[in-house]
Amino acid sequence: MNHLLRVFLLQRRSYIFGSFSTLLTTAYIVLLIYTALLPDINLGIEKPILHFDKVLHFFAYMVLSFLLIESFYHLFSIRRLKSFLIVVYISALVGALTEVLQHFFTNGTRRAEIGDFIMDVLGALSVFVLLILRRKEKN
Repeated sequence: MNHLLRVFLLQRRSYIFGSFSTLLTTAYIVLLIYTALLPDINLGIEKPILHFDKVLHFFAYMVLSFLLIESFYHLFSIRRLKSFLIVVYISALVGALTEVLQHFFTNGTRRAEIGDFIMDVLGALSVFVLLILRRKEKN
């Protein structure tokens, strides 16, 4: 009986974490799209590094990729490395969507850039590089 209770609680915990991960991931995607549609505001502040927006794209999609991996892991028990294609595809789709929406809905204050999309995909891929390195480190 103790074993059955433990299995039930583990499944329940995975479902709760999965639901929370999915909610957090969905909110993050909405936030990404919302911020992509905000007008580009240049306050006259010098950017700390050249092409700072590309760095932001990289890290934003790195976070998205991590959230997607955790959602798939907790909801569907898909191992983190096995979710590689699905996560990169969804991240690329969100990145492409934000660039298309910028092109059509920002009245010229923002523009779609292929460089942004490339950094989105590279950010998504970087999480898997980190997972592979971590896995090799453990072995």
